[in-house]
Amino acid sequence: MPEIALTLKAVRLVELCETVGFKTVDDLIQISMRDSLCPAICMECGATADMERDQRQGYCEACGHNRMVSGLVLAGFI
Repeated sequence: MPEIALTLKAVRLVELCETVGFKTVDDLIQISMRDSLCPAICMECGATADMERDQRQGYCEACGHNRMVSGLVLAGFI
């Protein structure tokens, strides 16, 4: 069976969905579009938090890096 290699963005998007309880990326998109905040994940350490929907470099309180990215950005929706 061939091995599937995912990009870090794809891996983090799947981790984000699993951590916040969404079964699919579509579920994350639909719910996030109804609110001013969106689940985000740190590309450095994997910590999650709610941030602005268009967040691309948010501050991560867990590791101190500006690597928080919203799920909508990771999904390519924004």
